[in-house]
Amino acid sequence: MPDQWSKVVFEEVGRPLTTFAVIDQWHSETFVLETRRESSSSVAEKLRENLQNAAEKIKKLSKELREVKSRAQAHREEREALSQEQSSALKEKTRLELTIKDLRDEVEGDDSSRKRAERELARLQETVAQKMSLLDGIRPQYEAQKKREEECTRE
Repeated sequence: MPDQWSKVVFEEVGRPLTTFAVIDQWHSETFVLETRRESSSSVAEKLRENLQNAAEKIKKLSKELREVKSRAQAHREEREALSQEQSSALKEKTRLELTIKDLRDEVEGDDSSRKRAERELARLQETVAQKMSLLDGIRPQYEAQKKREEECTRE
């Protein structure tokens, strides 16, 4: 045991200690220091383990975050593609609806034109029939007049 230790013990206690008491105190303090060292070593080991676990969790969470960001980006791109597809489909639907309307208007116009033409034809046929009956009524007079004129010119 070093001489300095005895001196320190003597100064702290204020009275001389026996060598046995000094050794006993030295062993006691050494035991306390050893216990503290083991305790701090144990604490340091636990802290290292906790730090390592935290680092692994951070690494795992970072990987998951990258995956989630990647999936989110894929979803955004898919949503944008679907939005464009929907927009194109809506434009095509509108174009087709307008084409259908134009064709219906044309068919209705053709139908009304056909009906108007049929009415005009019926009116003209009626007029022709009236004129034919008038002509049939005038023809005998015309033939008689023509015959008289021929007789007059022959004479």
